[in-house]
Amino acid sequence: MREDDDQQRWTLDRTISANTVIQIGVILFGLIGAWYGLRNEVAMVDSRVTGLMQRLDYQQAADRRLFDEIRRALERIESKIDGKVDKPGR
Repeated sequence: MREDDDQQRWTLDRTISANTVIQIGVILFGLIGAWYGLRNEVAMVDSRVTGLMQRLDYQQAADRRLFDEIRRALERIESKIDGKVDKPGR
């Protein structure tokens, strides 16, 4: 039985072929390239979001100014109407 056990043992080959080294290098190079590519994409998206937020803030400020102008115009109209109602003889 001992002879069969010796023949069925696993053996590991500790040598690495050049093909394996090249494959590992290509995989590492691809992972590093993908990492930097994703970082660039995230940076572009971040800059676009920042630009859109600035544009939105600018538009909201313009809307507030327009709303204030409309409110002042309505107050002037209201004061004119109130002045005509209060005049005697009408």
